[in-house]
Amino acid sequence: MATAEMGTRKPGEGMDATERDGNIDGAITARVKEAIYNEPSLKGEEIGIETCQGKVRLTGAVSSILIMEKAIEVARRVEGVKEVKDEMQFRWQY
Repeated sequence: MATAEMGTRKPGEGMDATERDGNIDGAITARVKEAIYNEPSLKGEEIGIETCQGKVRLTGAVSSILIMEKAIEVARRVEGVKEVKDEMQFRWQY
């Protein structure tokens, strides 16, 4: 009987708020990663993505200010993103 109940459980049911937030944040992170990966101008850039309560933090060293701006723009368009915090650094190229 326990197995049948577990099989009919609705998504998120039986989870505490921390577990639900973690699942939601993980999904947002995955969507932002996919969006950045699919943006041709961001290919080859080393952009880290972390999400906490819908707030996305972008990190890493990028090749230009325009790349930083594009990454922020792409992340903001992703469903579920409440805020984007830019912690990327410009990587000087000699």
